[in-house]
Formats: sequence, C-alpha cells, structure tokens
Amino acid sequence: MSRYIDADVLIADLDKGLWGKDWDKALAEAIINNAPTIDAVSVVRCKQCKYAEVADPTDDQDGYICQFHRGSIWFSGSYCSWGERKESE
Repeated sequence: MSRYIDADVLIADLDKGLWGKDWDKALAEAIINNAPTIDAVSVVRCKQCKYAEVADPTDDQDGYICQFHRGSIWFSGSYCSWGERKESE
C-alpha cells in the first residue's frame, strides 16, 4: 500500500538534529530526495472530481457529497482511487 509523505517535513526534521550524526543526515536526505514519487497531476482531489457535489453552498467548510460513494461526505483536500477529474469548464 502506498503512503504519501511530505519529504520537506522529513528534511526539516533532519535539520533539527533528530537523525544523529552529520553523515546519517546526509544519507537520510539522499534517500528521501531519491525516493519514488507520484505525479501530482494523477491525484484527483474531491473538489476536482466529477462525482463530487458541494454539500452546502452556504457553508464555507468545503464539504462535498460523493455520488460514487453513495453520499459520503468528504472535504476538498480528500481524494480516492476512483476519482475522475471534471471536464474543463
């Protein structure tokens, strides 16, 4: 199962001295910087998905009702493997 991480946060932790000696830091930073990544374009967030409808247009909580997941409520930053990008408007 894939896990998406924030590499910038990990590297910032290296600068805080949480990884021990300097050569440990250099090795860890090299591993993080050379780790496989996903194409950010391939991730479809709820707010971009054709299955999502705004839950409450009068509410600023950016909740979406997902028609694919039978009415489950998600937020704009959420995503799933079934998401499909809306056609350009």
